[in-house]
Amino acid sequence: MFRKLVATLLLCSVSLLQIQPAFAQTPPADTTAVPAPAAATPAPAPVATPSNSTECMERGRADGEETSTGGAFAVGVTCGLLLGLIGTGIAYFTQAEPRPTSGEMAMNRDPACRMSYEDAYREAGRKKKKNSALIGGLVGTAVAVAVIVASGN
Repeated sequence: MFRKLVATLLLCSVSLLQIQPAFAQTPPADTTAVPAPAAATPAPAPVATPSNSTECMERGRADGEETSTGGAFAVGVTCGLLLGLIGTGIAYFTQAEPRPTSGEMAMNRDPACRMSYEDAYREAGRKKKKNSALIGGLVGTAVAVAVIVASGN
């Protein structure tokens, strides 16, 4: 009975490792599909930068929440497998702040808006990466514990 439980836990953890990148690629539920512009129409003019720093922060936060977390999850799983909960902590606390792309920064011409956008982007992106590393570390630790317990019987 115990070996079946361990095997089930291992199967679930391996399945989570395969499914997590797919969840990271799905768009947020509140986005709406925008049709592509017709080829005959000229390119749209650049969007005017909002002068309100609150709007810039909201855009930065929204863009930061779309940061990729596949690498953070993989680092978390690896550290969790190799070092257990200590590795999970290391993976959690060593996540770097993501930086917005130059295209995203070019949209912000106002220096105050640019700073608000970049700060909000980094904060939201780092939070998402830390959470992903924590989940990966806990999955890796669970797998390591399950393997150790299974090999002891």
